Amino acid sequence: MRTMLTDIVKTVAVVVPALVLVHSNGAKAATVVGASMSPTLNPQAGTVQKPPLPGVAQLEPATSSSAPVPSNDVVLLNVFAAKHGSLGRGDVVTLISPDNPHVELVKRVVALPGDVVATRSYKRRYVRVPKGHCWLEGDNPLASQDSNMFGPVPLGLVTGRVELIWR
Repeated sequence: MRTMLTDIVKTVAVVVPALVLVHSNGAKAATVVGASMSPTLNPQAGTVQKPPLPGVAQLEPATSSSAPVPSNDVVLLNVFAAKHGSLGRGDVVTLISPDNPHVELVKRVVALPGDVVATRSYKRRYVRVPKGHCWLEGDNPLASQDSNMFGPVPLGLVTGRVELIWR
């Protein structure tokens, strides 16, 4: 009995820190809510919303309440890529909202440091993305609060890169 208890304690002592390490630096799942990335994410905008999965982080919508209610896709995020600058144009990423640190958004990388981007509705028509920043936009411009609203986003606010989508 004592050796079985010792084995359980040793296993827990190894597995729990490994899971914490993977979750904080490797991968995590999140439920996407909102229509800003439709049709890539939540393509069935306007359908009945599925309840979020228990224990899975929820990416809050950053759109007005008048937007259609989409179904919720679940995404697998590569946290390591975001923390170590492995991002490219076209990647779909999650980020802490520049306007509200309690909200996490999901957007597409349009431009990286040094790129010049033609904006849709920002205060300047063309913007050179500064060092340490990126330009992020939603795939659905009619339902997205993105860099066209808040400008270039510090790379430090990017929290993950979407690797897989479950519908």
